[in-house]
Amino acid sequence: MASGYVLGTSAMVAAEAENPHGIDKAAQSTDDYLDYLGPARKASRRRAKKERQAESAPGEPHEQTDSERGIKRYELNDQWAHAGMVEAGGFVYTSYCVGNTGQPIEDQVNGAFDHLQGRLERIGLTLSNVIHFTALFHDINDIPVMEKVVKERFPGEYPARKSVQTKFGGEGILFQLDAVAYREP
Repeated sequence: MASGYVLGTSAMVAAEAENPHGIDKAAQSTDDYLDYLGPARKASRRRAKKERQAESAPGEPHEQTDSERGIKRYELNDQWAHAGMVEAGGFVYTSYCVGNTGQPIEDQVNGAFDHLQGRLERIGLTLSNVIHFTALFHDINDIPVMEKVVKERFPGEYPARKSVQTKFGGEGILFQLDAVAYREP
Protein backbone atom coordinates (compact mmCIF):
# COMPACT_ATOMS: atom_id res chain seq x y z
CA MET A 1 0.00 0.00 0.00
CA ALA A 2 2.77 2.45 0.84
CA SER A 3 4.52 1.93 -2.47
CA GLY A 4 1.29 2.65 -4.34
CA TYR A 5 1.02 5.89 -2.40
CA VAL A 6 4.58 6.88 -3.24
CA LEU A 7 4.17 5.96 -6.89
CA GLY A 8 1.05 8.13 -6.98
CA THR A 9 2.86 11.04 -5.37
CA SER A 10 5.73 10.69 -7.81
CA ALA A 11 3.32 10.90 -10.71
CA MET A 12 1.99 14.11 -9.17
CA VAL A 13 5.52 15.44 -8.76
CA ALA A 14 6.35 14.65 -12.38
CA ALA A 15 3.16 16.36 -13.58
CA GLU A 16 3.85 19.38 -11.35
CA ALA A 17 7.34 19.65 -12.84
CA GLU A 18 5.78 19.90 -16.31
CA ASN A 19 3.18 22.46 -15.21
CA PRO A 20 4.07 23.80 -11.72
CA HIS A 21 0.81 25.65 -11.22
CA GLY A 22 -1.34 22.91 -12.76
CA ILE A 23 -4.22 25.34 -13.30
CA ASP A 24 -5.00 24.87 -17.00
CA LYS A 25 -4.39 21.12 -17.12
CA ALA A 26 -6.27 20.55 -13.89
CA ALA A 27 -9.23 22.58 -15.12
CA GLN A 28 -9.41 20.57 -18.35
CA SER A 29 -9.24 17.24 -16.53
CA THR A 30 -11.71 18.37 -13.90
CA ASP A 31 -14.17 19.43 -16.62
CA ASP A 32 -13.88 15.98 -18.21
CA TYR A 33 -14.49 14.34 -14.84
CA LEU A 34 -17.44 16.60 -14.03
CA ASP A 35 -19.16 15.94 -17.35
CA TYR A 36 -20.54 12.69 -16.03
CA LEU A 37 -21.57 14.13 -12.64
CA GLY A 38 -24.45 16.06 -14.12
CA PRO A 39 -25.16 19.76 -14.73
CA ALA A 40 -26.15 20.77 -11.18
CA ARG A 41 -23.14 19.16 -9.53
CA LYS A 42 -20.82 20.49 -12.24
CA ALA A 43 -22.11 24.05 -11.83
CA SER A 44 -21.80 23.84 -8.04
CA ARG A 45 -18.19 22.63 -8.20
CA ARG A 46 -17.24 25.26 -10.80
CA ARG A 47 -18.77 28.01 -8.68
CA ALA A 48 -16.86 26.87 -5.58
CA LYS A 49 -13.63 26.67 -7.57
CA LYS A 50 -14.10 30.19 -8.99
CA GLU A 51 -14.77 31.55 -5.50
CA ARG A 52 -11.55 29.97 -4.18
CA GLN A 53 -9.55 31.30 -7.13
CA ALA A 54 -11.03 34.79 -6.75
CA GLU A 55 -9.72 34.92 -3.17
CA SER A 56 -6.11 34.44 -4.36
CA ALA A 57 -4.14 37.13 -6.13
CA PRO A 58 -2.52 36.03 -9.40
CA GLY A 59 0.71 34.17 -8.73
CA GLU A 60 -0.10 33.64 -5.05
CA PRO A 61 -0.66 30.20 -3.54
CA HIS A 62 -4.23 29.08 -3.98
CA GLU A 63 -5.67 29.10 -0.46
CA GLN A 64 -8.78 27.87 1.34
CA THR A 65 -9.58 28.56 4.99
CA ASP A 66 -11.84 26.57 7.29
CA SER A 67 -12.42 29.40 9.77
CA GLU A 68 -14.36 27.25 12.26
CA ARG A 69 -11.36 25.04 12.89
CA GLY A 70 -8.59 27.49 11.95
CA ILE A 71 -7.27 25.29 9.14
CA LYS A 72 -5.75 26.82 6.00
CA ARG A 73 -5.08 24.86 2.84
CA TYR A 74 -2.63 26.17 0.23
CA GLU A 75 -1.80 25.13 -3.34
CA LEU A 76 -5.09 23.32 -3.87
CA ASN A 77 -5.32 21.00 -6.85
CA ASP A 78 -8.80 19.73 -7.61
CA GLN A 79 -7.54 17.18 -10.15
CA TRP A 80 -5.55 15.30 -7.50
CA ALA A 81 -7.81 16.15 -4.52
CA HIS A 82 -4.68 17.55 -2.91
CA ALA A 83 -3.45 20.51 -0.88
CA GLY A 84 0.30 21.13 -1.21
CA MET A 85 0.39 22.68 2.26
CA VAL A 86 -2.02 22.56 5.19
CA GLU A 87 -1.73 24.80 8.25
CA ALA A 88 -3.44 23.74 11.48
CA GLY A 89 -2.78 24.58 15.11
CA GLY A 90 0.44 26.43 14.33
CA PHE A 91 1.84 23.55 12.25
CA VAL A 92 2.33 23.70 8.47
CA TYR A 93 2.46 20.35 6.66
CA THR A 94 4.20 20.58 3.27
CA SER A 95 4.48 17.80 0.72
CA TYR A 96 6.07 16.97 -2.63
CA CYS A 97 9.17 19.17 -2.51
CA VAL A 98 11.43 18.29 -5.44
CA GLY A 99 13.92 20.16 -7.56
CA ASN A 100 16.57 19.75 -10.22
CA THR A 101 15.04 16.48 -11.41
CA GLY A 102 17.40 14.50 -13.62
CA GLN A 103 20.50 16.04 -12.06
CA PRO A 104 22.93 14.44 -9.54
CA ILE A 105 21.65 13.67 -6.04
CA GLU A 106 23.25 16.68 -4.30
CA ASP A 107 21.61 19.04 -6.80
CA GLN A 108 18.25 17.33 -6.25
CA VAL A 109 18.56 17.54 -2.45
CA ASN A 110 19.42 21.25 -2.68
CA GLY A 111 16.60 21.72 -5.21
CA ALA A 112 14.07 20.10 -2.87
CA PHE A 113 15.13 22.35 0.01
CA ASP A 114 15.00 25.38 -2.31
CA HIS A 115 11.47 24.35 -3.31
CA LEU A 116 10.46 23.97 0.35
CA GLN A 117 12.05 27.31 1.27
CA GLY A 118 10.21 29.14 -1.53
CA ARG A 119 6.87 27.65 -0.58
CA LEU A 120 7.34 28.51 3.11
CA GLU A 121 8.41 32.07 2.30
CA ARG A 122 5.16 32.63 0.37
CA ILE A 123 3.28 32.14 3.65
CA GLY A 124 5.71 34.09 5.85
CA LEU A 125 7.91 31.25 7.16
CA THR A 126 11.53 30.18 6.63
CA LEU A 127 13.54 26.97 6.87
CA SER A 128 14.22 27.85 10.52
CA ASN A 129 10.54 27.06 11.18
CA VAL A 130 10.98 23.44 9.97
CA ILE A 131 10.77 20.99 12.88
CA HIS A 132 10.54 17.67 10.98
CA PHE A 133 11.02 16.33 7.49
CA THR A 134 10.72 13.04 5.69
CA ALA A 135 13.37 12.39 3.06
CA LEU A 136 12.45 9.95 0.29
CA PHE A 137 15.41 8.48 -1.60
CA HIS A 138 15.75 6.41 -4.73
CA ASP A 139 18.92 5.05 -3.08
CA ILE A 140 19.08 5.18 0.73
CA ASN A 141 22.90 5.13 0.52
CA ASP A 142 22.64 8.82 -0.48
CA ILE A 143 21.82 9.82 3.12
CA PRO A 144 25.34 11.30 3.70
CA VAL A 145 24.76 13.67 0.75
CA MET A 146 21.52 14.87 2.35
CA GLU A 147 23.20 15.20 5.75
CA LYS A 148 25.83 17.52 4.21
CA VAL A 149 23.08 19.75 2.79
CA VAL A 150 21.15 19.71 6.09
CA LYS A 151 24.28 20.81 8.00
CA GLU A 152 24.64 23.76 5.60
CA ARG A 153 20.99 24.81 5.75
CA PHE A 154 20.25 24.16 9.45
CA PRO A 155 23.59 24.88 11.18
CA GLY A 156 23.31 23.36 14.66
CA GLU A 157 19.48 23.50 14.74
CA TYR A 158 18.49 20.32 12.95
CA PRO A 159 14.89 19.24 12.47
CA ALA A 160 13.81 15.72 13.39
CA ARG A 161 13.79 13.52 10.31
CA LYS A 162 12.94 10.18 8.80
CA SER A 163 14.59 8.73 5.69
CA VAL A 164 12.93 6.17 3.42
CA GLN A 165 13.99 4.41 0.24
CA THR A 166 11.32 4.17 -2.43
CA LYS A 167 10.75 3.66 -6.12
CA PHE A 168 9.57 6.89 -7.74
CA GLY A 169 7.12 6.85 -10.63
CA GLY A 170 8.65 9.87 -12.35
CA GLU A 171 11.77 9.73 -14.50
CA GLY A 172 14.98 11.10 -13.01
CA ILE A 173 13.66 11.66 -9.47
CA LEU A 174 16.22 10.63 -6.86
CA PHE A 175 14.97 12.66 -3.87
CA GLN A 176 11.74 14.10 -2.52
CA LEU A 177 11.04 15.92 0.71
CA ASP A 178 7.96 16.40 2.90
CA ALA A 179 8.19 18.72 5.91
CA VAL A 180 6.43 20.06 8.98
CA ALA A 181 7.05 23.66 10.02
CA TYR A 182 5.84 25.50 13.12
CA ARG A 183 4.43 29.02 13.12
CA GLU A 184 4.89 30.69 16.48
CA PRO A 185 1.76 32.42 17.83
